Amino acid sequence: MSKIKLRSILILSCLGVAFCAFVLPTFFGGGKDTKEKPKTIEVVKVSLGSITLTGRMLGTIQAKKRTTLKAKKDGTLYMMYAQEGESVKKGAVLGSLRNGDLSRKYELALSAEGLAQKHYDRMRTLYEAGNISERAVEERKKDLLQAQVALEDSKGALRKSEFRASFDGICGVFKVAEGAYVKEGDEIVTVYDPKDCVVEFEAPESILSQLSVGQKVHVGAVEGSIASFQMVLDTKTHMGAGKANLVSFPSIMGAATTMEVELQTKHDVLVLPKEAVFLNNGTSHVYSVREEKAVLLPVKLGLQTQDSVEVIEGLSEGEQVILRGQRSLHDTQPVKIYTSEV
Repeated sequence: MSKIKLRSILILSCLGVAFCAFVLPTFFGGGKDTKEKPKTIEVVKVSLGSITLTGRMLGTIQAKKRTTLKAKKDGTLYMMYAQEGESVKKGAVLGSLRNGDLSRKYELALSAEGLAQKHYDRMRTLYEAGNISERAVEERKKDLLQAQVALEDSKGALRKSEFRASFDGICGVFKVAEGAYVKEGDEIVTVYDPKDCVVEFEAPESILSQLSVGQKVHVGAVEGSIASFQMVLDTKTHMGAGKANLVSFPSIMGAATTMEVELQTKHDVLVLPKEAVFLNNGTSHVYSVREEKAVLLPVKLGLQTQDSVEVIEGLSEGEQVILRGQRSLHDTQPVKIYTSEV
């Protein structure tokens, strides 16, 4: 046998051994276990529950009863009778302009009216006894009416120099200092009732069409309800105005806030955490655990909130659904449910 033939046989033998050692195991497993290892996953059970769709709107917290007292005439702020932040009763004088002459005129008019009333009553008694004429009674009645008109005039003039609370509430901060000169129309102090407050809000068209009087709202932890709204959009902002009553005062009067309104609530529906659902080829899917495998299932959703979704089709109550990590899974992949150690 020639050397060339011998060399060829040796080369072919080596190639055959290499083929058996390396290539065949690749196709036939070479006796090794190639079964895919289960992936540890977290699951959540599909359960019946309630889901509420909410909408968010911007608003301003205001006291329902609030008024800013203004000067009705020029003058000097003479006295502050109420402390800033103090509770005041309806009709209480919070402050006044210098009004010494007006006060004296009012006291004189009050005294004159009382005296005229006494004279008139005395004349009526004498007339009923037949001691004087009817004309004398009419003259005293005329005097009484004139005294009453003068009293009302002096009272009105005095009230123009006073700043009175128009309802029970809280005295705000005086906008001018005692002794300062003010002009007619200047703002002096605000009175408000913190026990009765509203949110003045603006709603976009998408939410406005779903509002109704009495709907529940939340400003943080404070509850309330829609009091009124108008189905007319502002031509500039394209928003509709409304008011919501709150059960307590949640913040500073005049502060901007975010208000949530309950638009729709469903009870006894299948509910899942939102993170259990993902998009696959543009449609909603979940991975259900069946026979220790992840099974890819399309689902049809209803209401969706920030945290939860309503499942209309595709799942049954009690079914186990993979909660997270779906992107690292594939259909029919072996899985193992994670259980926390006690």
